[in-house]
Amino acid sequence: MIMILRGEKMFSTVIEIAGICIEVNHTYDYFQKLSRPYISADKNIDFSVTAYETDIDFERKKYIEESKYEKTPYRPLPVHYLESTAIYRKIAQKLPSFNAIVFHGSAVAVDNNAFIFTAKSGMGKTTHTNLWLKNIKNSFVVNGDKPIIRIFEDGVKVCGTPWCGKENLGTNICVPLKSICILNRGNRNSICKTDFSDAISTLIGQTYRSNNTQVLVDTLKILENIAKNIELYKLYCNMSDEASIISYNAMKD
Repeated sequence: MIMILRGEKMFSTVIEIAGICIEVNHTYDYFQKLSRPYISADKNIDFSVTAYETDIDFERKKYIEESKYEKTPYRPLPVHYLESTAIYRKIAQKLPSFNAIVFHGSAVAVDNNAFIFTAKSGMGKTTHTNLWLKNIKNSFVVNGDKPIIRIFEDGVKVCGTPWCGKENLGTNICVPLKSICILNRGNRNSICKTDFSDAISTLIGQTYRSNNTQVLVDTLKILENIAKNIELYKLYCNMSDEASIISYNAMKD
């Protein structure tokens, strides 16, 4: 649907992610294409977000600052991509009100159980995910980059989102979350259980961290409750086929 908002012609797209119905007001049709598998006809909207030009400017400035900090070449991003990032940020801000958080990781499912692999960028999440797809029968990707974890009445589930990484690996589905695994590079493959107190700094670093104090407090509470209901692991791996088999065998039980 096209609407006029504050003198600007905008699209209004309703999506459903993690069982939450969201109205998104945006200027560029890129978001409609990006979110096509999640578009909903539901009229019972849980909340609305609008991406303004100021939000796009914020994302552009943030990307420039990150490029300077990481000492990487600045390559201007398309305005429609910056808008989609602004939309993601505004949605992430509201999710804790629904017992949900955006989490940076790759979520893989096997036989109605999901496993999230998380690590700093460049550590090998995508490579390890591909090893699972290659070696673990019936495995598929729920979301390759930014899934939502939500606490439902019947347990913790990981859900697909339109934001699923460069490889665009994702599915519009919610699957019970069995464990989160922190990836580390190692000369040999080994995996062990860990606890929330040991993993907390890594887990917090992989969530959306709001500038709003209350949203941040709610996010930490949700993360702690998630950790109480699933298992946490540390995996040291050399990215061989054996790494996926060892990690699956340990976590599936």
